[in-house]
Amino acid sequence: MLRGEMQAFPPKPRPVISIYRELVTRHGADDVSYQMVRKYVGGRRAVRHHPSLSPARQAVVDYDLNRLRDLLDKGHDTEDDNGDGWSLLRRAIHAEADRHTGAGEPCTQT
Repeated sequence: MLRGEMQAFPPKPRPVISIYRELVTRHGADDVSYQMVRKYVGGRRAVRHHPSLSPARQAVVDYDLNRLRDLLDKGHDTEDDNGDGWSLLRRAIHAEADRHTGAGEPCTQT
C-alpha cells in the first residue's frame, strides 16, 4: 500500500536553496557554491525522473562515455529512439556539446 501511495503522491523535491543552506550551515561546506549544488541536484533529479531509460541512454545522461562506448561495442543500436524523435547518437552528440559549452571548453574530435 505504501509503495502505491508513493507513486500516486511522490514527495515534493526540496528547493535547491534549502539543500545549499543545509550543506553550508550543518556540514560547513563553505567551498560549495549555489551553482554547483543546483547543477548537481538538477542532474540527479533528471536521473531520478527517468528510471525507464535504457542503459545506453542512462550512460549519455550521466556523461559516462566509457560505459556508452562499451555498450555500443556490444551492439546497442545508435538509432534507438524512445519516441521523442532523438536517436541515441543525436542525444549523445548534443549532451557532449552541452557539456563542453557549459565548461567553456572547445568541442574537439579525439
